[in-house]
Amino acid sequence: MILGTEGMLLMLFDMQNLATIVRKPKKSTQISEDYTILIPISSRPIFPELYEQIKDKKEKIIIVDDSKGNENMIDYVKGLKKEGFKVVRRNIIGFKWNALRFALRYVKTKYVVFLDDDTVVEKGKDFNVLAGELEEADADLCSVNVYAYNKDLI
Repeated sequence: MILGTEGMLLMLFDMQNLATIVRKPKKSTQISEDYTILIPISSRPIFPELYEQIKDKKEKIIIVDDSKGNENMIDYVKGLKKEGFKVVRRNIIGFKWNALRFALRYVKTKYVVFLDDDTVVEKGKDFNVLAGELEEADADLCSVNVYAYNKDLI
């Protein structure tokens, strides 16, 4: 079997993910407040599990309203604003990554964490530690292992 460039890159990413499962993670002692979390929403509210994890970090979060006037989401977005979340609205039709790119103009921090509205972060994990680990490693980019919340979707 002959692999193209894309196939080789995917194979390398798979090997990297395998290595992270086997390798013991290094514990960081550094924390950083220099991060912003971007969460795009379009047709559904933020999962309750994620909401519980972010509700105390409102000053670090920008919600990107990409609902395009979806009737079901208007009151929900108004509620997020009343709770103190910063919400920016995009009035053009596009994809999630376009919404995130749009929201980058509002980011004033060194690091950006992209979360989906259905992301569930492991309990006890702190974004301050993630930003600190990035700072300590002098990294520009990181990725995480993704585990399906609903195994039936795989």
